Amino acid sequence: MNQAMKMTRLNLGCGRAPMPGYLNVDIREAPGVDAVLDLDRPRCLWPIVATASIDEVKAISLFEHLSHWEELLLEIARVLRPGGVLEIRVPYKMDYMAYHVRHFDKRTFDPYRSDVRRLRYDLKWSAPQYGSLEFSKPYFTLDRLIVEHFYPFAWHVAKYVLGERAYGLPLGPRVGLHFWLRRNERPWNSMQRSEYHD
Repeated sequence: MNQAMKMTRLNLGCGRAPMPGYLNVDIREAPGVDAVLDLDRPRCLWPIVATASIDEVKAISLFEHLSHWEELLLEIARVLRPGGVLEIRVPYKMDYMAYHVRHFDKRTFDPYRSDVRRLRYDLKWSAPQYGSLEFSKPYFTLDRLIVEHFYPFAWHVAKYVLGERAYGLPLGPRVGLHFWLRRNERPWNSMQRSEYHD
C-alpha cells in the first residue's frame, strides 16, 4: 500500500483541485489524483479505505453530479470514525442554474441524520412503499450549515449549462449550500443496504 492510501483524510471528486495531505479521488487520472474510482457506484471506496479509518471527508461540488449520491453517503458513513466530519458543498435548488443531476436543499440530508425532529406527515419518514430514504440507524448529525452566495467560473457554466456561449457573459451570483455533517457514535451496520445495486 503506498503512502497516499494511508491518509486519514479524503478529498472525493477532487478534479482539478487535489489537496496536499488528503487521499485525492476522482473518476479520471490527473496530476495529484491518488486513486481513480467511479464514486457513483455502490461500495465504491471498499478497494482503498477500511471501515472507521477516516477523520475527514471533503465532497466539494461532487454530489450534484451523482445519480446515486445516497450510495456514496453510505460509504462515507462506513469509512468515517465516530466524530469524523464530512464537508459537502452543493448548489442550492433556488439557484437559477442549480440543477445538475439532483436538486439539493437544506433538508436533503435530514433522513441521514440522528438529530432531526421528524414531522408526523413528512413523506421522507413514511413507510417504504412511499419510497422512504429513512435509515434504521442514521449515521450523522449536523455540525454546521451555511448558505453561500458566489459567482461561478465561466468554464463551469460552459461545460454544464450553455456551452461555449457562456464565455464573456456577465454571470450573476449563484447560491450554494455548505454542510458539515459529523459521524455519530452508532456502529456501522454492514447489513445496511439501499435499493440501488449493480
